[in-house]
Amino acid sequence: MGKYDHAEKYFTALIQNNRLLHTRSYNNVGLVYYEKGEYNKALEYYEKTVEIELNSLPLNHPSCAITCNNIGLAYHKKGEYHHASVGSCIIATTYNNIGLVYHKQGQYDKALEYYDNSLEINYKSLPSDRPSQATTYNNIGAVYSKKCQYDEALEYYTKALGIELKSLPPKHPLFATIYNNIGFAYHKKGEYGKALEYYEKTLEIEMKSLPPTHPSLETTRNNIGLVYEEKGEYDKALQYYEKTLEIELNSSPLDYSTLAITYNNTGFVYDKNATIYKHIASVYEEKGEYNKALEYYEKTLEIELNSLPLNHPSCAITCNNIGLAYHKKGEYDKALQYYEKTLAVELKSLPPTHRSLAITYNNIATAYDEKCAYEKALEYYGKTLEIELNSLPLDHASLATTYRIIASVYDENDDYDKALEYYEKMVEIELNSSSLDDVSLAITYNNIGLIYHKKGEYDKAIKYYEESLEIAVKALPSTHPSVATTCNNIALVYKEKGEYDKTLQ
Repeated sequence: MGKYDHAEKYFTALIQNNRLLHTRSYNNVGLVYYEKGEYNKALEYYEKTVEIELNSLPLNHPSCAITCNNIGLAYHKKGEYHHASVGSCIIATTYNNIGLVYHKQGQYDKALEYYDNSLEINYKSLPSDRPSQATTYNNIGAVYSKKCQYDEALEYYTKALGIELKSLPPKHPLFATIYNNIGFAYHKKGEYGKALEYYEKTLEIEMKSLPPTHPSLETTRNNIGLVYEEKGEYDKALQYYEKTLEIELNSSPLDYSTLAITYNNTGFVYDKNATIYKHIASVYEEKGEYNKALEYYEKTLEIELNSLPLNHPSCAITCNNIGLAYHKKGEYDKALQYYEKTLAVELKSLPPTHRSLAITYNNIATAYDEKCAYEKALEYYGKTLEIELNSLPLDHASLATTYRIIASVYDENDDYDKALEYYEKMVEIELNSSSLDDVSLAITYNNIGLIYHKKGEYDKAIKYYEESLEIAVKALPSTHPSVATTCNNIALVYKEKGEYDKTLQ
């Protein structure tokens, strides 16, 4: 039977190729009749061409657009302008469809090119403000949104909305899409009031037109919750997150295999409820209610462990979040337990110089630092530094921060020479980095002064205190506490040197 299947595939392909060869012949004959002015005969052959193309090629194939254009031109020459515009409408739709393909492929500039062609043809052949034009405006807005050009996105979304307001009833379900898109753009711009206005319009329409358990309602409530969370209005955020969770839990049994949904763009199976729990947990954490945060993070982790592979990055993130909550509670051993779980997953799933590993090493080091286990803290800060040195520019602000932390640990451990070594590395970055301000350098000079002060090297201490003060008085108000602190440090050194007159200055 295998050879017959092979033969079938071969002959099917041959027929397909022959059909496409016929389209070229039909199209060429049509072109000849068109040039001779015999438009009816030209149309006969163009229509045979397009019939084969529509049955053999994707709708968005350029050949379909070319043939539709030829049909439109022939009708135009005959003076049958209505039929000509129908051909143009097909071309415009085809351009829009090609734009959608490029859009989905992430080729945004090509998508815009085809969307613009679609609009141009639409406006030449159809009355303005047609629904198809609104669709293309919305598509263009979506491309600009993907490119993070939110002002341009809003410009096109607003044009789409203007057309829809003229052609659709006020609460038509299509408005929910455009309102949501506008809300998202304002959200990304940080204009939370406008974002809420449009998300709430979306929700109002969806509540009237969709069943109460529809995923779009969940997404919109989630978006509103996110805006309130980012505004710091945590109680309102919780109200929307918990409503989403309540509906989700009541609409399906707590069966991990059925709750899990597939996101085709990543290929991972991920549970919607875990996302909602995570949002609720993060709000409680921001409110300082760490026990409630832990309750929801642990629910998140339970679902993830039942619906995802053990080494899935989401499990690592949730373990890290639990660790951070325990850390903020001052329960450092518990924090370390979860940080180590995070690290175990990341070591199996990430390259050795990945920034997430540096963050986890830093979290572990900080917990040991809080426990005054300085040797362990330095071990993990060293691992953080190693990754940063291999993955960041040598003048990066994160390196300066790590040098400062390591220096402070050596200082706490009374290892002043090592502390100075790392503070001096930090100064080198601060003097050569445009991303760090003068105040940061003033603080570092003050810290170096403190080390020399503790070592009893008073002249060096005064030198760095005075350099700190010189920068601080230029960068800060004269009444700023940092200025007063540095002046006090200088006075203390002079006092310890027995130079009391200078102390009074």
